[in-house]
Amino acid sequence: MASDTVADAATMVSTPAELAGLLRRLRNRQARTQRAPAMSYRELAGRTGWSHGIIGAYLTGQIVPPVDRFDELVRQLGATPHELGSLATARDRVIDRRPARACRRDS
Repeated sequence: MASDTVADAATMVSTPAELAGLLRRLRNRQARTQRAPAMSYRELAGRTGWSHGIIGAYLTGQIVPPVDRFDELVRQLGATPHELGSLATARDRVIDRRPARACRRDS
């Protein structure tokens, strides 16, 4: 994903792998902004109350997060208010192109 902004990159997302790449891009950007290591799966799990395994599944594209979890995850990863709409649209596009079983709710 070579686009300059997250919002622009989100317009090109159509697969779970691309969506996961965008989530990792947010995670890395947040680390650079805070001049700190990228948030670990366990740290994200602690902040959200979800298992670190499900965080890993979301960030590797194995599972597309449900809407409520996706919204929380991108907020935790530092998405700006301007980016939230583009990210949500990208997630919806992936779901529309994916079999129903690919989106599940785990803790």
